[in-house]
Amino acid sequence: MTSRSTKGRQLSTSIAKPSSPTTSSASSETAVSGAEAPAGAHAEDFKRELLSSLRDDFVSMMRTEVREVLEREMAVVRRDIRAIRSAFEDFESTANTELATLRNTMGDAERSLTACSDDIETLKREVKRLGVLADSLQNKCEDLESRSRRNNIRIVGVPEGPNSCSTTSVADLLQEAFNLADAPLIDRSHRSLQPVPKQGQRPRTIVARLHYYKDCATILSQAKEKQRIKVKGVTISVYPDYTAQVARARAAFNGVRQQLRGLEGVRFGIAHPARLRITYNGTEKSFLNPEEAQAYVTQTITPHAARTDRQMPS
Repeated sequence: MTSRSTKGRQLSTSIAKPSSPTTSSASSETAVSGAEAPAGAHAEDFKRELLSSLRDDFVSMMRTEVREVLEREMAVVRRDIRAIRSAFEDFESTANTELATLRNTMGDAERSLTACSDDIETLKREVKRLGVLADSLQNKCEDLESRSRRNNIRIVGVPEGPNSCSTTSVADLLQEAFNLADAPLIDRSHRSLQPVPKQGQRPRTIVARLHYYKDCATILSQAKEKQRIKVKGVTISVYPDYTAQVARARAAFNGVRQQLRGLEGVRFGIAHPARLRITYNGTEKSFLNPEEAQAYVTQTITPHAARTDRQMPS
């Protein structure tokens, strides 16, 4: 509005003053150029102010929009963080509870294992003690059974038949076989507990119990010397009545005894229940283990002892 008023006054002034054509023409040009210069400056200022205002408004608007977007996003992030924190706290609480339960369980298990270990050690000691006791009782039972069989003999080779194992028949057989002055007194006799053999099979062994140990010892001593005895047209053999365990233990030395038979300067025998005694060059050795006896014979006796045709008494 100010520029327009100024321009109007300037125009009115130029019209009021008369002048020559040349002068008025020059004045008109000067007035027009003077009016155009302030108008251009004001337009530039207005443009700058408008641009500045628009820039400020745009920046303010963008700032507001960005702030709102950020606030919304931050609200979402805070909500997610709170949810994660809540879930983590729940997980931590659950984990702590489970860990406490596990600690209690492990504690109970450890106490149980400790108790079990103590019980196992106690049981081991008890089993060891009972094992020693069982071995002792077994040895005692074996000894008692062996002693109960001291008066027993086993007769091999007597044919099967009626009354072939009666006490009278066995007494007469022994008296004739060993040339005894009197028939030995026999408490009882029977065949071994096996099925009756068929025709042509080996007869069962006769087990006889003599009343006097002296008669038993005499018969066994002669049977050891004679080995196989012919009597009443048959060949018989008489052996001590050992228990199954003692018989197996003594039979384990058969290979060593067979190897020692016929060696010059060697005497050997088996003491009750199953102890092999070997005498060589004046030195006596006793063995309970067949492997040890075999090693001794192979390393010490066999390379040096000369074999003879006769067999040494065992």
